[in-house]
Amino acid sequence: MEVLGDEARRFATALVRGFCEITEEGWQSARSMLSRLRGRARLGVVSNFYGNLDILLEEGGLAPFLDAVVESASEGIEKPDPAIYRLAAKRIRLAPEDLVMVGDNFDRDVRAARRVGMRAIWLRRGSAPPPEAGLADRVISRLDEIEPPQVGACS
Repeated sequence: MEVLGDEARRFATALVRGFCEITEEGWQSARSMLSRLRGRARLGVVSNFYGNLDILLEEGGLAPFLDAVVESASEGIEKPDPAIYRLAAKRIRLAPEDLVMVGDNFDRDVRAARRVGMRAIWLRRGSAPPPEAGLADRVISRLDEIEPPQVGACS
C-alpha cells in the first residue's frame, strides 16, 4: 500500500479480502483436482519458489495429496534446468518418460520437461495458441480438464 500511496489505503481492506478470496478459490480448485487424481497417479510439484513452498502447500491443504515437492530455492536449481526435472522424477520414483508435466509457462514447463523426455500439458491463460505447435501433448485452460489415468491402463 505504501507504493500505491495514501489515496489507495481506503481500498486496502477490499484489496486484501479480494486477494484472499482468489487464493482460496485456487486452493479449492487444486484440492479438487488433486483428490480426483490421488491414487490413480503419483503427484508432485516442481516450482521456482522462494523457500516456503512446503508451508504454503500445507496451509492450502495440498500437501497430503503430493508424493514429491521440488522447490528451486531449496534445491539450488531452477526451471528450465533439466536437473530439476530429473530430481523430480527420482523423488517420485518414475522415469521421466513416465511422467507428465502440467505447467503454465511454455518455455520453463513444457519445453523444458520435453527436453528430459517427459510428456507435457500446457495450462494456457486466455486463448493464445502454443508458441510451438505440437510440442505440448495437450493444451488446457483449467486444471479440472486434467483427466486421471485409467486404472490398469498404461500411460
